[in-house]
Amino acid sequence: QLELAFQVFSTAYFHHIPTLTFTTLVTCLELLCEKKKVDKFTLTLIDEIISTLKNKLNEPEEQKKNDIIKLMSKIGNLKIESIKDAVCRLAYEYYNKYGLMDASLVLSSENEYMETITEIYTVRSQLVHSGEAKDKKEHQPNQRFWEAFEKLEKIVQNFLIYMQPKSPI
Repeated sequence: QLELAFQVFSTAYFHHIPTLTFTTLVTCLELLCEKKKVDKFTLTLIDEIISTLKNKLNEPEEQKKNDIIKLMSKIGNLKIESIKDAVCRLAYEYYNKYGLMDASLVLSSENEYMETITEIYTVRSQLVHSGEAKDKKEHQPNQRFWEAFEKLEKIVQNFLIYMQPKSPI
């Protein structure tokens, strides 16, 4: 995955379309993550919900049975963390492990990492689904995008620097 992440990163700047660069950098981040199972307590809750739904499968209507099966599948997907949560966990782990703090990207708590990654994913979602990142305030056009872009660039660059295999020399 790391090699592919480097390849994706190298293509991010081949074009002069900032929104394409942004989505490419998010893809690069995602390639660096490994999604993990959620904690045991959450797994138990999910299993209990699925078990409750299984008990409702004796529903006579075929459509309702299909809806229950689809819902059980969706709930089952919650057993693995989301890619956004995996990215946030990776950011928090690496920034703590390597002390990757630079003057323009100082995130000192898990909440700040989550807020930053959430903002990056909000912007990404807006770009992918509506073609533009909507600003929080109308009088500051594109500010949200550029702020998220700047943080995303630094996060990806730092990850790639510190995740690459170290030379034995």
